[in-house]
Amino acid sequence: MTTDETVALLLEAAAATRQLTEAALGMAQDLQRNRKEHEWVKPSEAASMLGTAFTPTKIVDDINAGFFKYGRDYINTSNGSRPNYAVKAAQLRKVYSTPPEKRQTYS
Repeated sequence: MTTDETVALLLEAAAATRQLTEAALGMAQDLQRNRKEHEWVKPSEAASMLGTAFTPTKIVDDINAGFFKYGRDYINTSNGSRPNYAVKAAQLRKVYSTPPEKRQTYS
């Protein structure tokens, strides 16, 4: 094997290593994002996870309209003076991905 061939193999190995590292980092970020979507978060955090079409106000309005199930999709963490909601973005995503005519409402 010549020096040029060795250099070419080393460069190829380095490129493959870089691609594997980037793929592993992407997978780790996806796992973190997925785990975060199943945790209780503020509506503002959930809105940023769900995308630009969603705002904290829309989420709270939809909670008040009965689109989400208490205990599964959202909880109230206040001590009684005014509601302070925590939501699970993954559950909200599931509800929002259901066509409006097929969504169940809760009172």
